[in-house]
Amino acid sequence: MHPRYLHGAATSSEVGVYAFAAAQVKKAMEVTHYLGGENYVFWGGREGYQTLLNTDMKRELDHLANFLQAAVDWKKKIGFTGTILSLFLIF
Repeated sequence: MHPRYLHGAATSSEVGVYAFAAAQVKKAMEVTHYLGGENYVFWGGREGYQTLLNTDMKRELDHLANFLQAAVDWKKKIGFTGTILSLFLIF
């Protein structure tokens, strides 16, 4: 809901927004692991822009794929054995 994510978080073309979202996920995964959580769920809500006329879907999907891959890599690095689920709605 934060205005910084108006045009997506994991799909954002703004590196500062993308990095901030990644830092939030990193910390949340660490806390989930520390507390013994069994799963980590990405509830993406709405990613992307108001209309397809002002975006590049391939770029957005590439950003999302890189974001999720980084999360899986971090999961392995910290030894979190839980399941990662992602529920994204791309507009």
